Amino acid sequence: MRAMDIRSRRVEKNNDKYYDLFDDELLSSIPQIDVRDGAVDKPLKTSKSQFALEPDLSTRSCSRSRKIGDAWICDKEAGIYAILDGINAKGFAHLASRRASQSMLYWIRATRKRDGLIPFGSGDHKREAQRLRMAFAKAHEEIKALGGKISSDVVSAFGCSAVAALLTESNLVVGWLGNSRLYRLREGLLKQITVDHTLASLQVIFGLISEMDAEKSPVGQNANYYLGARGAVDIRIKELGLEDGDRYLLCTSSVIRSLDEKRIRTVLNDPVSPKIASEWLVRSAANVDPGDDMTAMVIDVRKS
Repeated sequence: MRAMDIRSRRVEKNNDKYYDLFDDELLSSIPQIDVRDGAVDKPLKTSKSQFALEPDLSTRSCSRSRKIGDAWICDKEAGIYAILDGINAKGFAHLASRRASQSMLYWIRATRKRDGLIPFGSGDHKREAQRLRMAFAKAHEEIKALGGKISSDVVSAFGCSAVAALLTESNLVVGWLGNSRLYRLREGLLKQITVDHTLASLQVIFGLISEMDAEKSPVGQNANYYLGARGAVDIRIKELGLEDGDRYLLCTSSVIRSLDEKRIRTVLNDPVSPKIASEWLVRSAANVDPGDDMTAMVIDVRKS
């Protein structure tokens, strides 16, 4: 058996800005987005955020994958952080996740620059929630268009799950679609913020099965809503108040399938750096299930 390729991939730093550099020729073009959508007639009231975020991530590619199916956004200048998990599409997963991350990052940066929020400034949190929702919607249309160029004889589904966080003055606006998750650790207590778009999650909500049974369901964990899915999708947006000392985890579904919440809470409670915490989570998950790509991003919150 070939050894698994387990590594920590650090995103490149440039002028205090983190982001993944996409060198795939198929993804080299920036999507042509009309940033006049949602433009305002007068300048927005801006202010510096009351909090500073300290992010880092770790990612692992299984040896059978030619290209990792996960992508991420970690841009401190624009205040946007995201994890995107390409669905298993016979080698095309990386195309969906990377195109979606390109589209979301471009939309957030372009519209925030248009509104005078680049370098980072914080606008009204309700407007930022709409900005993030639009970023998901734009990425969804991009992936649907890209998927239309791939024969249905090759893949039956094309797209990716996504979870994203956008920093405002005192809040974190969270958006998600699919089964990637965001957790918050506050005063030692771990809370799952997102709700999976899966059959098992719906069965739990309606009281048909327990949460324990849902975690064991192999089929019910597949996302029924995701970026690029056919038909209407249910983009969820939630606003979270920030507190000094909060720690957030954004991760792909493969991490969740391998680690229970007790193990995640133990790792996040350890006072190590976000880099080390994310590496521990990915390595622990890889020891349980070495057959899938996985990515974890840990973000610490500090009062400015």
